[in-house]
Amino acid sequence: MVAEVPLFKQITDMLASSRSPQELLALKATEAEEQRYQELTQKSHIDLLTSEERNELARFEAVEHIVRMAKIEAYIKLKEH
Repeated sequence: MVAEVPLFKQITDMLASSRSPQELLALKATEAEEQRYQELTQKSHIDLLTSEERNELARFEAVEHIVRMAKIEAYIKLKEH
């Protein structure tokens, strides 16, 4: 099991409390962001990322994790009501 990073949890909680569950569930990346993420992951699979691109991919993945966790909390809130 992966331990939750406390800062991620704090950010997730803050995000979840600042928007309605419906708004959180509708939150998604722009088409340009999705394309860039796909480009980076493809380059990663064939080991062609620069150091800067590795950092960019890591940021994408951190944000994706935070948003996913906030969406899980939003889904749970909707199911409770």
